[in-house]
Amino acid sequence: MNGKKILGTLSIVLLVFFVISQPGRAAMSVRSIGTSLAGAGQSMIDFVTQLVA
Repeated sequence: MNGKKILGTLSIVLLVFFVISQPGRAAMSVRSIGTSLAGAGQSMIDFVTQLVA
């Protein structure tokens, strides 16, 4: 096995463990990441809108 495959598998195992052991915190983390990505997307839209206007 190469290092990337081991690291990917370990990441998935830790993610599943986190979701199973603390589902509330996991949901809050995913919601926070989604909100951050939505904010970044909105900022990009505002930038492009101002650029072409």
